[in-house]
Amino acid sequence: MIVEDNELILDVCNNIISSKGYKTIIALNPDDALNNIINSKQHIDLLLTDIVMPGMNGNELYKQMIKKNS
Repeated sequence: MIVEDNELILDVCNNIISSKGYKTIIALNPDDALNNIINSKQHIDLLLTDIVMPGMNGNELYKQMIKKNS
């Protein structure tokens, strides 16, 4: 999963990772990322996130995602 509030950076990261054959889930903010976790049955193997985002930083997002996946 890639979480980045800058759409240009999000697109670049997604294109690079997808071009290597990995399936990606993208989100523009922490709330979208958490909603994706709740509504998706997919297992997340890697979280690539911006550290500074409005509303929640990357570390807080990681902790919330761990709670949602437990």
